Formats: sequence, structure tokens, C-alpha cells
Amino acid sequence: MKYTQFLEFSKLLESNKTDIDSWKKSKNPILIKEADEDKSSDPDKLNVEKSVKGTGWMTKKGRMRKSLNKQAQKLMDGISKDVAEKFLKPIKDLKVKVYQKMAEVGKGKQPKEILKALQADLGNIKKIQDKQMAQIEKYAQGVVDNSTKKINSAIEKKGLKETNAVDLQSYWSLLTTQIMNNLYQKIAVQDDRVVEEVIKDEGILKAAKQINAALNKPQKKKEAELKAQIEKLKGEIKKRDEAESINTEETPSEGGEKPAEEVKKPEKTEKTEKTEKTETK
Repeated sequence: MKYTQFLEFSKLLESNKTDIDSWKKSKNPILIKEADEDKSSDPDKLNVEKSVKGTGWMTKKGRMRKSLNKQAQKLMDGISKDVAEKFLKPIKDLKVKVYQKMAEVGKGKQPKEILKALQADLGNIKKIQDKQMAQIEKYAQGVVDNSTKKINSAIEKKGLKETNAVDLQSYWSLLTTQIMNNLYQKIAVQDDRVVEEVIKDEGILKAAKQINAALNKPQKKKEAELKAQIEKLKGEIKKRDEAESINTEETPSEGGEKPAEEVKKPEKTEKTEKTEKTETK
């Protein structure tokens, strides 16, 4: 094993809350690599929290959480694809036309002047964008709600303890809230790209981004609300995980067998040394 592989293996042991001796003695010595928390804020990936001790992926609840992660990622990919194809195209097409016009009439003008020159066009964008975003939210939330019914039904059929069932439902709620938040983030990223693709003049581009940010204020507000909700859910789940970790800490069993005492060798005396010498002759 290479040294780099050894380091990776050591980290994997640590993440599974075990050591090499315990791993070797295990009846089922399988290590599951946890999904690292995504710190890049990539709107195409869910920000999956690491499990703490007591709720690692080796536990039944941990494995079910991992399964929920996969289902949520699949759900988000499907929603993003449908939204892009069904709802975002009318907004994108309209914005391309308006920003092309802005590139032509905006040279040498201040943002306020550009805003005044394109007031009617920007007003039309806002009207259509508000309508499309309302449809997007309704559609996405409807898909999430349908999936949540199926997930809750599956959790109930598992026959888990009430605390575990509640935990998984809360965990799914966290994932679906992330789905909605990531959707808003992705729309914002794509929207900024439209502006950058159409306008090449740095001065006009700066003004266009300011105008675009003003148009997108309702979405930014919604995104901030979802982020706050995500942090709240994360805190609640972490608190339960830590409480469970404390309750499941291993404690020494009472009344167990005592370890065999070490047999001490008799101290050598002058007599025993003489006896040993005569026996070896």
C-alpha cells in the first residue's frame, strides 16, 4: 500500500469511528466513505452534512440518510431540467433581446440613463419574469410535495422507532429545502451568464448587472429565506445527532469476565540456579 493510500485509509477508518484492530475483527468489515460537505455552493449539488458519531453511514439510519441523499439529488436534477426547458426560455429570450438593445443604446451612458431609455422593455421583463418565477415555484414545490408523500410513506413502512422516523423526515425536509434554494441559485447564475454573453462592453455590462440585480430582488429575498430555513434545520438535526451520540457511547459492561492475571515467574535464588545448572549438564 502506498503512503498516500495509507493516509486515505486512515481517514476512512476515522470517519467510520473505528480503528484498524476493530475493523479487522468486524464480522462485516466494510467502510463507507461519507460524502464531504460541499463548500463550493455549487447549485448542481446538494450540500450534504456529514453524520456525527452514533449516526454514521454504518448504522441503519445512516444508510437510509445516504439513500435519501441520492433520491434528493435525482429529484433536484429532474426539477432543474424541467424548469430550464419549460419556464426559463421565455425569460431568457426576452432578456437577450433587451440586453442586445442595451448594448447598442447604452454606450457612454450612466445606469440611470440606460434605465430611463429602456424603461418600457425592463418593465415588460419584470412582468414576465414575476409570472414565470411564480410558475416555477408552484411547479417545483408540487414535485417536491409529491416526492415527500412517497418518502414519508416509505419511512412509515420501515417500522422504525418514532425518533428515527422523525429524524429521517426532518432530514428529508432539509434536503428538499436545499433543492428549492439551489434552484434559485442556479437560475441566478444562468441569468448572470445571459448578460455576460450578450454585452461585451465593460461599462454597459456593469450597468446591466446593476439593473438585472434590481429585477431579481424578489428571488434574492426568497433565497435568503430558504438559507435561513436550511440553517435552522441543520441546527435541529445536529442537536439530535449529538444527543444520540451521547446516549450510544459505549460503557464498560458490569459483571463481565475479569482479564486473566499475568502469571509471575518465580524469582531465581541461589538454590534454583544450582538446580538449573545440574539439569543442563
